[in-house]
Amino acid sequence: MTNILEAVYFATAILLLMALVRFIGSRRAQGEDRAILVEKARRYFILSGVMGVASIGGYGYTASGGSSAGDASVATAADSLAQPTAAPPPSTALVPWMLVPGRGALGIGSGVSHEMLRKRLGDSVVVVRALPEAGGTVNGTVLFPNDSLRRLEILWHDELRERPAVLRVRGSASHWRLHPGIALGSPDAAGKPLSELRVAIP
Repeated sequence: MTNILEAVYFATAILLLMALVRFIGSRRAQGEDRAILVEKARRYFILSGVMGVASIGGYGYTASGGSSAGDASVATAADSLAQPTAAPPPSTALVPWMLVPGRGALGIGSGVSHEMLRKRLGDSVVVVRALPEAGGTVNGTVLFPNDSLRRLEILWHDELRERPAVLRVRGSASHWRLHPGIALGSPDAAGKPLSELRVAIP
């Protein structure tokens, strides 16, 4: 559209120039020649006026975004804003200090072992402890055994401690939360404060 308008502008300028030349020439001519030049000048002025009006209309069309593709894109954007969007489902992404059922915690999932954690975090952070479970005790792994807010207990599927079965925290306060944000001390279904949070890992 822009190229067409430029051509119209150029043609209008040429017509105006030719009209001026004919008009100036008619002032020097005499008799019949003068009448012919005046008539040609008048025609050129009329044509330049028509093309000027057409160019103004074309400019207005372009400025208003007069293309079907542009109109369609604007309509699509408006429709998308008008349509209600469903609320996203709660995230189950693993984030720091979050226990997610079926998945574990950040860096502690089905593919991790006691030895891997020990090498990653160090002997003072990863230790083996006898932990209460199901009316007895089992050998499990404790992370941050000397820090009650960061302490995490791991029970295993196997004696080699290569497949974690349960992650849990116990006590009255902890940095750890149970997805989507349940903390120790939160009321349970009976209204009693929770003293344990746990998730199972298949």
